[in-house]
Amino acid sequence: MTNLKNIRDSKKLTQEELSNLTNIPIGTLRDWEQKKFPKQIIYLIKLKESLNCSYEELLLQIEQEENNEK
Repeated sequence: MTNLKNIRDSKKLTQEELSNLTNIPIGTLRDWEQKKFPKQIIYLIKLKESLNCSYEELLLQIEQEENNEK
């Protein structure tokens, strides 16, 4: 995810700022920027390709559940 670092840098955000903005642990962001991907991301890519659907379709329920918890 070198793109993650490039995008973050282009937005002039530090890892800490992005962590606070997204509620993603800073360690996770560091791992992703260092190309240490959790297997779940690889599985998500495979599901998207196999089911011929969008990431949004796959993740919509997760987003809805998170919004309901707030």
